[in-house]
Amino acid sequence: MNLKQITLYIAMFCICVNANAQDTIARAKKSHILGVQANQLVRQILNLSNTNLDVGNPYLITYSIIGKKNKWGLDIGAGYIYSNIMDNDGFVKRQTYINSLAARIGILKQIPITKRFNAQAKFHLVADKEDNKTTTEIEQNIKQTSIVKSNVISYGGGPAFALQYAINKRILIGTEMNYYFKTGKNKFEATVIESAGGSSTTIRNDSKSDLTVFKLNLPAVLFVNIKL
Repeated sequence: MNLKQITLYIAMFCICVNANAQDTIARAKKSHILGVQANQLVRQILNLSNTNLDVGNPYLITYSIIGKKNKWGLDIGAGYIYSNIMDNDGFVKRQTYINSLAARIGILKQIPITKRFNAQAKFHLVADKEDNKTTTEIEQNIKQTSIVKSNVISYGGGPAFALQYAINKRILIGTEMNYYFKTGKNKFEATVIESAGGSSTTIRNDSKSDLTVFKLNLPAVLFVNIKL
């Protein structure tokens, strides 16, 4: 191995060490926080599984990057719900699908209150998509099948305010309230099929409408946040 090769290897090693050091310094200047909505877990622990409380916050997972010095940061949230419910009492058979996706992204400003409490002021851009389908069958003298579909796509934005309490250096619990404006489209389809004596009749009703919503979600949601 000659002098040029040794010099090249040393230079490459220095570059790698410097890049790693820069990454370490960059991470040291920012806090990375992963949040998980914990309402369902609390219900199970407290044996409140039969209590249907709508917390109004569809963002099951959140992720924030916050500057340790200036306390400004990026905030991302997402949630996905899939449900397939079937019931049959011997006379009426019903099946319901729910497929819902919600996402948001925005900026935040963290405001320290005490050593353990801090507040966060946020502004988000939001987007939602929800598909629902319910099929109902009633079979007596006449078999009747109804299929109802709805599709909602909306987007908008608005402010949010969060309050967090630090259990230790890495784990925080908190809640949030938000006030979002959303606009979008609502598509509705209803089909009724009646069958008797080998013949059938189909009635269909389709409609589309514009959607405009101002919604205030009170702080009923509980987040468990972990500093990565």
